[in-house]
Amino acid sequence: MIESHMLKKGNLYLNKLIGFQNTESVKVITGIRRSGKSSLLKLMVLYLIETGIQPEQIVEMNFESNDFRKMTSNDIYAYIK
Repeated sequence: MIESHMLKKGNLYLNKLIGFQNTESVKVITGIRRSGKSSLLKLMVLYLIETGIQPEQIVEMNFESNDFRKMTSNDIYAYIK
């Protein structure tokens, strides 16, 4: 969770993301640095949990973290599986 500020629910982009939640297409979130992409994903995680998705069903990976930096595609697949 982001500790430094409150996340604002009712985010226009969150509502758009929720609208595509049950579609097969891959969702790609792009934007300039510090535009709120990570905050949007945190809001989506909160929404999923509030709607009954179990936290252990949600996979979060920060590829800038040293934990994931040296992973191969096979390592990522195994981690998610």
